[in-house]
Amino acid sequence: MDFNTRNFLKSKFIKIKDLYVNRKYATLIKECTDYLNIYPNETNVRFMRAKAYRYKGMFKEAIEDLNYNLSLGENAHSIVELYYIYYFLNMYEEALNLLPELYKNKYINVSSLAISEAIMKKQLGIPFKTKSNYVINQINDFNKKDSLNHIINNHQKEYIEGKSMFYRNVDINYLYDILIKNLKNSKKANIEEMLEIHYFGVSNIGTNNYNVCNFIKVVVIPNTNNIISIYPIDTVYNLEFVNLENDRSKLFKEDKYKIKTISRIDKFNNRNSKRNKL
Repeated sequence: MDFNTRNFLKSKFIKIKDLYVNRKYATLIKECTDYLNIYPNETNVRFMRAKAYRYKGMFKEAIEDLNYNLSLGENAHSIVELYYIYYFLNMYEEALNLLPELYKNKYINVSSLAISEAIMKKQLGIPFKTKSNYVINQINDFNKKDSLNHIINNHQKEYIEGKSMFYRNVDINYLYDILIKNLKNSKKANIEEMLEIHYFGVSNIGTNNYNVCNFIKVVVIPNTNNIISIYPIDTVYNLEFVNLENDRSKLFKEDKYKIKTISRIDKFNNRNSKRNKL
């Protein structure tokens, strides 16, 4: 490779990285293709093009690029991306074949890997070991009562600083049922730790770090309506959500805590009143 070509590719690579960081995928694909026409074995550029293909929904092209990288021996990042694509496309057998190598990979979250493995094996009817892990146990044998207990204990029962918390008078049981009914109207927003994420809008439903929360994040086992967690959040950025504002008034039960406080004041006043009479 001559000096001019090297300089050209160097400047091109800087531009490609900038496009990748700024998620300008259409232009990124074009620039990567120009680069790879000159130097096809640059695995970093091919990997970035594969990511752009995935975000554009061009999964066949993404898989081809990633397999090309694997054929060159680059499997640190490409195998992780390939696994995610197979998983998202429900190509579970192909994804499971990558697991032995992936469990040795330092670039993947082992917890997410275990969750996705359980989901895929459950779907395929393959037995798998359950662990002392709430999510994996729910994947293996879903129980609504366990979900409700998990939500109440972690996101309502006691205030934990820095954690998303529903107000104490939110009826979690009723909210859970409303969310189940409305999942059919919700478009999967994204995937986190291999679980589906949906968003719903309800004003002033809870707090997060002293911020008022107007949205609910719902975590669902993929390809099911099994909700394993819900909690309030203060923003969904530009992601789609289902508006539940019409149901808001039904979500709040009688505030027993407020009633108890008033009752104590009344008792105090009654005692003082009796003393004054004496």
